[in-house]
Amino acid sequence: MSAFQAGEPGSIPGGCTSFYFALHKHLRACRSLVPCLHLSGDKSENGLVDRYSFFRRCGSNNNMVRLLIVFALLALCHGSTLTLVNNCDYQLSICSSYLAHVFDMDPYTKTQVDASGNTPYNQCGNVQAEFNFNGWGDQDCYDLSEVAVPFSGAPTTIYGVNGGPDVSCSSTPCGDAYNFPNDDSKNHCVPSGGDFFVQFC
Repeated sequence: MSAFQAGEPGSIPGGCTSFYFALHKHLRACRSLVPCLHLSGDKSENGLVDRYSFFRRCGSNNNMVRLLIVFALLALCHGSTLTLVNNCDYQLSICSSYLAHVFDMDPYTKTQVDASGNTPYNQCGNVQAEFNFNGWGDQDCYDLSEVAVPFSGAPTTIYGVNGGPDVSCSSTPCGDAYNFPNDDSKNHCVPSGGDFFVQFC
């Protein structure tokens, strides 16, 4: 499977919470800019828009600055992504929440999956790759866990981003993975907005 799946519609991308509130503030302030964009009454004799009239009404308007801020905030706001990579020479069955099967991956393919909330992914019957996207303090947290399912299958690696370490399991017990529920030293948190990869094999 190589098709990309979209994230949850209407959600705020990881790392964008603070940007969202700033953006909302400036968008509200930009409401008075709307009349500046309706230029039907500002035509010259030849029917063209009178640019001098436009700048008289709008050129010194603080909303022009606010509009630039809006575009800058949108450019800075980059949501986290999560891509699963099957580097094995055989097909993998991929499971997610409640260890339920969600799809199969052909050899040497990759699939982008939902990167919001705390959905885990794993090769069915193998160690879980767990994520908590856009959590407290605009952080993304990740770990491998043998609590629900011990390692038994393809070697699994989460590649760290934004300064976080790579974590990998190739046997059990796995030193990089949660081995009991409060094994919190195995949890790693980084600033939101990274491109995460989980690789099998």
